[in-house]
Amino acid sequence: MGGVDGLVNSFNQAIYTAGAVQGAVDTMVPAVYAVNGAVNQVAGVFSGDTYQQTQPYPPSVYPVSTTGNGFNLISGILSGGITGGMMHNQVSDAFKSFKSQGMGAGFKNLGMATLKSAGIGGLVSGLISGVQNGAAAARGEMSKADAGGNVAADTVGGLLGGAGAGISAGLGSLALRSFGLAGIPLTVAAAAAGALGSVGVNYLYNSSGLRDNLAGTMRKAFGGTDPVAAPAGYYQQPAYGY
Repeated sequence: MGGVDGLVNSFNQAIYTAGAVQGAVDTMVPAVYAVNGAVNQVAGVFSGDTYQQTQPYPPSVYPVSTTGNGFNLISGILSGGITGGMMHNQVSDAFKSFKSQGMGAGFKNLGMATLKSAGIGGLVSGLISGVQNGAAAARGEMSKADAGGNVAADTVGGLLGGAGAGISAGLGSLALRSFGLAGIPLTVAAAAAGALGSVGVNYLYNSSGLRDNLAGTMRKAFGGTDPVAAPAGYYQQPAYGY
């Protein structure tokens, strides 16, 4: 688990650094616009033109989310890889039991293995999301309700991704065993298959809009409100007109 801990720590540091850079940019932007406006006003004295400065769109209107595409990709890879590495043997044995024990026992074994895989995926994704969103809420970048909604939605994504990871890893393990692969190489290959399965399921979960809908529903359940609309007179890209 040391390698996984290192990946998580590196990802946390990257998120923290990105947040610090974004904060510095947000702080500098109004000053840059003010200097630009002053230069335009001075130029207007000589040209006779009138410049009207529009207000820059405030960066804090919409709550920050740490669960964008990059986050979901990293989370999917980690949770899927861990799930695949841990569960590939049990899932592949469950697939083999269809032939050796019959359809009823096969479905039962596969169902139990898939549930365990889903649990592992949900736990890993929930923990990662909890750390990221909890830190963002502590920094005031989002409300506790926003953080809770994100964690709930990401945990569900982890459950679905974990199930996909277990099945992908089990099928991959079953196929690779037929070529004589075993031991650590087999576990590594199964982990890679699990990561691919998890990322694929999470892509469908996010692109379908289910993730955002669930996050919004849970945010309201935690007492949050819908994101605030941009106030009148503010623009995403500030401009100067004559």
